[in-house]
Amino acid sequence: MTDTGHHLLLITNDMNMAQSAQGTLLQLGYETAIVQTEEEASSVLASQPIDLIICERLMPGFNTFRFMEHVMFDPNYRNTPVIYLAPDGLTVEGEDLRADIELVLTRPLNPLRLVAAVATMLERGTIYTQVMREDPLTRVLNRTTIQAEIERELARVQRYQLIGSLVFVDIDNFKTVNDRFGHAV
Repeated sequence: MTDTGHHLLLITNDMNMAQSAQGTLLQLGYETAIVQTEEEASSVLASQPIDLIICERLMPGFNTFRFMEHVMFDPNYRNTPVIYLAPDGLTVEGEDLRADIELVLTRPLNPLRLVAAVATMLERGTIYTQVMREDPLTRVLNRTTIQAEIERELARVQRYQLIGSLVFVDIDNFKTVNDRFGHAV
């Protein structure tokens, strides 16, 4: 087993399926936390980074939509990919899903489809996060990401009572360089 460094959160009340899925995913290096309640899920999200959420679409005593709304408004998890588990035959309206970072698997759960879905969604999540953080042309961090990084670094400097500096460089007339030599320069 190779540790992929990815941490998954599996929210279900079907412990047989959960343990089977956890074993399959662990063999491929995916650490998987299993929870059954909103409180447990929120606690895991607050205590460790999660790269992918696998969640029952319909589960007695668990309000999936309220929980996922909470996740979407959390800046640490709003772009986290989600795989929903649904009973076989359940139709899912496309507008219910956030494009490209949500997927539905039907039960009974096929281990091969689960593994493929996890790998695909983790890759999509990485690409999605990169696109959200960087300018696709220049690969430079965008303004929102720069602002968040500055705030994070300022908090670190204050917390450890360090001295810090910040330098901004503005290149005048850079458009003429792009026009003359192309964007690859």
